[in-house]
Amino acid sequence: MNLQEDEHILYIKILSGMRQRRSNEDTSEFSLPDFFSEEEWFEVPNSSRLKLGKLFKQKVDENLIQNVIFSYMNKKNWAVYKMIF
Repeated sequence: MNLQEDEHILYIKILSGMRQRRSNEDTSEFSLPDFFSEEEWFEVPNSSRLKLGKLFKQKVDENLIQNVIFSYMNKKNWAVYKMIF
């Protein structure tokens, strides 16, 4: 799956947020919108959010994002992941 430049920037922001969350260990559950302000997340086109979500889940399923597992889909139909410390 090829990401366009703006989608790639968003993906990097997600990975950076994960690193920070790991160091803080504030909570083990997260969904991708947690790494953005609400305004920021909804400015991203729906097609890009879907593409990022599919790519992230694929990477988690293939164990390419270490210490993260898919947990469940929440009421907003967002994938919720869990970090394993």
